[in-house]
Amino acid sequence: MSGHIRVITTCTSRKVALKTESDHAALPGLATPGKVPAERLYAGEQHRRLMAGVNALRDQFRVDLWVISARAGLVAGDEELSPYDESFSGLPTRQAREQADRLGIAADLRQVVAEHCELTILLVGNDYFDAAHLDKPADWASPTLALVSPSRAARMPSHSNLRPLVVGQTLAREWSLPLTLLKGEIVRRVLFDLARGIRTTESVTSDESLIDRLNGHSYQPVPC
Repeated sequence: MSGHIRVITTCTSRKVALKTESDHAALPGLATPGKVPAERLYAGEQHRRLMAGVNALRDQFRVDLWVISARAGLVAGDEELSPYDESFSGLPTRQAREQADRLGIAADLRQVVAEHCELTILLVGNDYFDAAHLDKPADWASPTLALVSPSRAARMPSHSNLRPLVVGQTLAREWSLPLTLLKGEIVRRVLFDLARGIRTTESVTSDESLIDRLNGHSYQPVPC
């Protein structure tokens, strides 16, 4: 596989706590006291599962992670942030969009996805979808798998490089997993398959049986 893979995810309400110097020391490799690289800041189960896949694939390939943050805007995974309480979840759409617009999220996201890579994977909940104006056109320069709810999949403008993957309650029942972590688990399995050579980047966006195939294979559990 040439090039690199880009994953765009969102912040979560659960974050690591760095209240003391000993808390900071417990996380090796941190450069700035009181701050954590964005990709290590979030403690939600969806993010944990996503990062398990990212870390597995990084043993072989370059994976760029981006986070849509309600505090900092669109940030690279290695950008250091302090823990914060803001989230777009539960905000009225107008308020979320106003806050996101102040942070430049929609414009920055479009700039990132306009740059070519081997594969882009996007996973967003409804609040972050709305905040990033993903119901408006974007120049998806690379094959892109977008994990979104049924209602938001219907609102994404069509594009030759874009494949919306519907993730809702029906799929959660089929997988016997909570909807709150399902997107992270799906991406974990996609990235594990890429790392093991079972799947190619082309098949991720072209295989119409992708979900059934991912659910039909066995995968090692995520460590507690």
